[in-house]
Amino acid sequence: MGVIAESQIQSYNDRGFVVVEKLISPSLLDELRAVVSSMVQSARGIKTHNEIFDLEPTHTLTEPRVRRIKAPHKLNEIFWKVIKQSPMVDVL
Repeated sequence: MGVIAESQIQSYNDRGFVVVEKLISPSLLDELRAVVSSMVQSARGIKTHNEIFDLEPTHTLTEPRVRRIKAPHKLNEIFWKVIKQSPMVDVL
């Protein structure tokens, strides 16, 4: 059997998504969280959407709220590290 079960494949076919728990190691997940947190904090001085961020309507200069980080793989190599690791590739 592969990384995901038949029931997960069926769920994907039925719902269009699947959740694969514990796919990313805890240490890599901690690293990702730190990078994303730093990126969100860098949106502090931004007033409107830009080439890096889509902002939430509740975003302020003092309380950054980021909806989306555009092309994160171009901003930090950690994102490439995640998508290139074997379990992620196996699921894809």
